[in-house]
Amino acid sequence: MTHSPFRLAAVGAALTVFSPCPAWTAPAGPAPSPAGSVVAAWTQVVRGATGNTPAQPATELRFVIQKDVSSPDDIAVCANFAVAFTRQDGSSGVAAAPVPRPNPDAAAFPVALCTVAMMPDWTGAAVTAAGSTAPLDIWFENGSTGLQAVVPGPWLIGRQHRDDTGNPELRLASVGDTGCKGKVGGDPSSRDYQDCSGWRFAEIVASIAGQGRPGATTPDLVIHVGDYRYFWEPIAADPSPSPDTWSYWLRDFFQPARPALLKTPWAFSRGNHELCSPWYGSGWAYLLGPGSGTDCRSLDKAALWSFDAAPGGIDASGKSANSHRFVMIDTSADRDMATLKQNFIGAIALSDVPSVWWVTHIPGISLLHFGGRTHRGDSGIQSALQAALSGMAHGFCDSTRQPSCRPSTFLMGHQHLFQRIEFFENADPARPYVWPQQVIGGHGGVRQDNAGLRASPCGYDFGAHRSVGVDHTAIVWSDTRHGYVDWVRSAATIDENSGWRASPMLADGSRMTLAPASANPPSCR
Repeated sequence: MTHSPFRLAAVGAALTVFSPCPAWTAPAGPAPSPAGSVVAAWTQVVRGATGNTPAQPATELRFVIQKDVSSPDDIAVCANFAVAFTRQDGSSGVAAAPVPRPNPDAAAFPVALCTVAMMPDWTGAAVTAAGSTAPLDIWFENGSTGLQAVVPGPWLIGRQHRDDTGNPELRLASVGDTGCKGKVGGDPSSRDYQDCSGWRFAEIVASIAGQGRPGATTPDLVIHVGDYRYFWEPIAADPSPSPDTWSYWLRDFFQPARPALLKTPWAFSRGNHELCSPWYGSGWAYLLGPGSGTDCRSLDKAALWSFDAAPGGIDASGKSANSHRFVMIDTSADRDMATLKQNFIGAIALSDVPSVWWVTHIPGISLLHFGGRTHRGDSGIQSALQAALSGMAHGFCDSTRQPSCRPSTFLMGHQHLFQRIEFFENADPARPYVWPQQVIGGHGGVRQDNAGLRASPCGYDFGAHRSVGVDHTAIVWSDTRHGYVDWVRSAATIDENSGWRASPMLADGSRMTLAPASANPPSCR
């Protein structure tokens, strides 16, 4: 974040200028797998139609096929494969032929990305050879991984877990800022350099997937809040060759994320590292973009979308109990403030439901205490939000509702730490929220920052905020250790201020110990 060659009004630190190192050359990425092999597969939540009635999230099965220079066009490549699925009633079938996503740069991405729209009643799906129903293996590192290209179906979301009293639970894991800063300006002595031999993302993924933890369960859904790539960052003085290639997406994300990609559906938010040029925007648009288009420059024109989920699931008619909406807002696109304002207006309209979060990347909409002082967030994002809020008859929060705020939570990344900020009247946790809580989950693998707080939790008066117009006091928790956050929603959690129970976790899957809040906590400064 702080090393961006672009001026993005980044929070928390000044931009740093790095000198090029002509003698340095980028190490090779993972060697290509054999042509025609499956090298990645996952279930992805994508943009769907969202109205006032909750609906099961729209999902796609996406899988990547390694190509070589003599491969035919991607339509022909995808036609060599099929998707066999199972339904919730126990029946099975084979889907229509996979469809390729348009490849933005065949030289940088010598692969075919094939997709199949998943039906709401699918419990699972497998990538097979055309004419077969036997799952194919995933190939990486020029050899079979021993893992099959089998992924979960959308029917399982909200229908896998129950609490101690038998009530259904919706379980979520959130993670962000997961890449490794293996090269910044080519200088290992740089303040921002990170030794990738100690990179924790693969360990975090294994914990999310329940590996090595007897009795561990996998979540219904993983949300990534952005910044997938840091390795081999370009710099202003030397922006080429481009690091936005399949081999480096494989190294920085798909290879370490493999266990959880095969275990649970994912929803992907865009980070500021997924800029169109010269960083990683083309790969983001092609591989993980939630819409049908892969033109990076057009992404911010369709940067708002949402989906619903519920404990016990959502049936075809929209019937559910305790449903929840995730509103995905792209604050990290190449900036178009008029579009961002309209997206915030659209997000406000989508938030007229009992339980809703906003998921984004840059904390421009947060009141963030970082680096031992107050930061007001990204001023451009903040101005766009203020303009959108000016048309509201009331604010986000109303103490007569439960949860009191819509959205109840802003889930973000960008800052490289875990930080949770809860806003109460007089900093009293016995009261309802007076502003949505902020959860910064940027501790997924990149070199960590330190908030410089005197205590955790601590109390802080953020003062009147121009986009809110009221004085806000808060309780702040902060931690610099790598990890992720487990979330649970059930009948037992809906009366909490966020409607969910949060459990910050360490990279090894153990719980991050955070002291409970109390009225009148010690000052953060």
